[in-house]
Amino acid sequence: SPRGAQRGTEIDLTLTGGQLKDAQQLLFYKTGLEVLKLETADDKTVKIRLKVASDAPLGEHTMRLRTATGISDLKTFYVGPFPMVDEKEPNNNFKEPQKIGKNLTVTGVIANEDVDYFAVELKKGERLSVELEGIRLGTSLFDAYVAILDTKRFEIASADDTALLLQDPFLGIMAPEDGTYIIQVRETSYGGGDNGAYRLHVGNFPRPQAVYPPGGKAGEELEVTFLGDAAGPLKKTIKLPDAPVDRHGVYCEDQGQSPPSPNFMRVSDYPNVLEQEPNDVREKATATALPLPVAFNGVIEKDNDEDWFRFKAKKGETYEIKAYARGVRSPLDPVLTLSAAGGAQVATNDDQGGLDASVRLEAKADAEYELRIRDHLHKGGPAFVYRIEFNTVKPAVYTHIPAYDREPRDQIRQWIVVPKGNRFATWIRANRQGFNGALKLDFEGLPEGITVHADPVASEVDRVVVVFEAAPDAKVAGSLMDVVARSVDPAQKIEGGFRQDVNLVYGPPNNTIYYGTRVNKLAVAVAEEAPYKLRLEESKVPIVQNGSMNVKIVAERKPGFDKAIELRFLWTPPGIGAQGTVTLPQGQTAVDYPINANGNAATKTWKIAVIGSSDAGNGTAWVSTQLAPLTVAAPYVAMKIE
Repeated sequence: SPRGAQRGTEIDLTLTGGQLKDAQQLLFYKTGLEVLKLETADDKTVKIRLKVASDAPLGEHTMRLRTATGISDLKTFYVGPFPMVDEKEPNNNFKEPQKIGKNLTVTGVIANEDVDYFAVELKKGERLSVELEGIRLGTSLFDAYVAILDTKRFEIASADDTALLLQDPFLGIMAPEDGTYIIQVRETSYGGGDNGAYRLHVGNFPRPQAVYPPGGKAGEELEVTFLGDAAGPLKKTIKLPDAPVDRHGVYCEDQGQSPPSPNFMRVSDYPNVLEQEPNDVREKATATALPLPVAFNGVIEKDNDEDWFRFKAKKGETYEIKAYARGVRSPLDPVLTLSAAGGAQVATNDDQGGLDASVRLEAKADAEYELRIRDHLHKGGPAFVYRIEFNTVKPAVYTHIPAYDREPRDQIRQWIVVPKGNRFATWIRANRQGFNGALKLDFEGLPEGITVHADPVASEVDRVVVVFEAAPDAKVAGSLMDVVARSVDPAQKIEGGFRQDVNLVYGPPNNTIYYGTRVNKLAVAVAEEAPYKLRLEESKVPIVQNGSMNVKIVAERKPGFDKAIELRFLWTPPGIGAQGTVTLPQGQTAVDYPINANGNAATKTWKIAVIGSSDAGNGTAWVSTQLAPLTVAAPYVAMKIE
């Protein structure tokens, strides 16, 4: 705490947890934050003096704490445009609210059944914008509710969940008269508790609900209109990034003020086609003569509205036509219908991998087609923007570390920590799209003293075991690195970097993920020595199909360390089976790990590794064996009873 700071300021930050007495470094995934001083108060507390640059990106920043023995889970920190003030209790009485100014950020906590009230003075016609960061702080399922009331307790506006900010609310009004206005903050169901922290931004800053068009062509200058602000539409010209971006954040500035968080749009390689109203019936469909692929853009402006587009496709063209609405944080739940021009329906879709819709076009001949879009519940409004892209399957790839356990919210081993003179193993998954070739992995940005052992990702699998090894004299240090996958075929210019989705807030039903974030680097560190090493004794004979064998794991223990070590295969090749874990008992130095091969196991040599974990006294010490070959062969003799 605190969970955020203002641009261009310095702040004292307190981190709490466990096993922090050897804390050394904060790893930041974005620029703009700098540690001026780091002190460990005790094993559970770290004190940091943090500098926030004047040009630090607004919004969410992500970080991890590195100690001499490990790396923490990922945490979020917010950079805002306004000075901060603390909530001051008691402020739970409507008639005695906490008086605040404008263009500031209130940091507060909603206790159980708590309600916080704040009073702000406005002139008639003055804009009041309110935005809250609660669930986006990434610590708890705090479902916030905000309302703006007059002094007679008449509710002028209220908000709970929003499409733009997910479970976090925002509001905007134009003051109907001079006077005092009351802002109410509470948990939706009057819950709360120690984890009910929030950051409440209050001021006359613009807070649009959407941007239109919600996308554009990479590298172009685009005139956009910010929609849904209390003061009305705001037109701006923006420069789009030079490369495609799935979700690009844009900020609306007005009279020197900016909202605390962005609106979102897509950046692609397609030219824009904007709807031309009226186009709510097929006879008045917005038509384009542009060759495919293009991007249609529009707004479902009112209830029961629908938009039609007409286009030409050439014989043999194949496209995945996808509507992006929730993908740009629009409240629209799109339904797409593709038809022959003036004729029969070809395809329709509501949800495809989420609430956005997608249909497939396979043109059998040169022909005209029509595309209709509407909301699933026939809702509409000024912020119900959408973008429809004609996507082709382009070869692409990215890397990540899959969840190790069945609980996808767990961040276990989503980092690389290599003890000095030892090894650590992980698996890296390569998510291919549009091709199946083998891939070479490059690890860019490793700390000094670490070497990597990894085979290419074979074409028939999507992952590979990677072993990181630290030299005995490696310096204890850390960094954020990229894991780049590149096609081994020089004729295929395909490559992609690291992308990790991190789930932060979950709850009922069934541990639903309510909030998470994405990072594009992998945290890696050299740590102090571990109290043991592991070695896999390489078999001189192969495992045969429909056969079994024992893999011997040997532990080299430091004097005085005799704890049990839990062992597990990181990954088993196709057709190879192994039990989940095997325990190397206390005090022992070797154990057999049984594996088996089914009749369809691929006959080739794979690389495997076993990772171990044990209580090292100051936390869990993870260590792996070397990367070792495992050969699968056909049986020398096969028998069948008839």
